[in-house]
Amino acid sequence: MLETAFTVCSALKAFASVNDDPKLFAQADYSRSDLAHGREADVINRCQSILVLGQEQADALAAKYNVSANDLKALKASLAAFGDVQSKPRQSRASVASATSELKGLFDELDTVLNHQIDPLLEKFRFANAAFFSAYQTARSIVDNAASHATKDEPTAPLAKAA
Repeated sequence: MLETAFTVCSALKAFASVNDDPKLFAQADYSRSDLAHGREADVINRCQSILVLGQEQADALAAKYNVSANDLKALKASLAAFGDVQSKPRQSRASVASATSELKGLFDELDTVLNHQIDPLLEKFRFANAAFFSAYQTARSIVDNAASHATKDEPTAPLAKAA
């Protein structure tokens, strides 16, 4: 989208310069990085304005500046495609919430597979490969580091009184 918009933009600037049209030149005076700068909505608006200006000057751009109607159609199509994939904040939050709510069920399924399928199969390795079995058991144990520290609500051990 940006490449096509910049091509049209460059042709518009050249056309405006040749025809001594400072208003059109100012409207099309973007560098490549200027077109892409800012929020997605701002980028779309800039490219949309370039498309409108290009459509207004389509005949002149096609005749002397190598910007065809197909280039303008491609810019219009890429604007529409970019708008379709542009993130929608509410939809993003909804999909994140949905994925998060699925996690509990997935963790339950994982626990079932581990506890009822993989763990029983490991008994074969208890004596045949004791090091592997021990490493697996260690990896499966849950370490609760928070349990070994006093919380704000729990008093710490009293200080020894000096004699």
